[in-house]
Amino acid sequence: MSAPATGSAPATVTDVFRFAKTVSDCSIESLAILREDITALHGIVSEERKLISRMVDVIVAMTARLDTLEAAAKTDRQG
Repeated sequence: MSAPATGSAPATVTDVFRFAKTVSDCSIESLAILREDITALHGIVSEERKLISRMVDVIVAMTARLDTLEAAAKTDRQG
């Protein structure tokens, strides 16, 4: 089962109805597995967002430190 494409082009009404028919043709067991998979993916994405946020914080701190070091080196060269 595949969802309408996201990110590349907007889904058409036909895509939405095709997806709805695919979902309606699935068994309850398949839908339960799909729900579990989506829930697991949501957790993974949430963790990835936290990691990316931490990495951005580190990059900002490193950039600030480099700016400080550059300013100190420039002062040393001048004086």
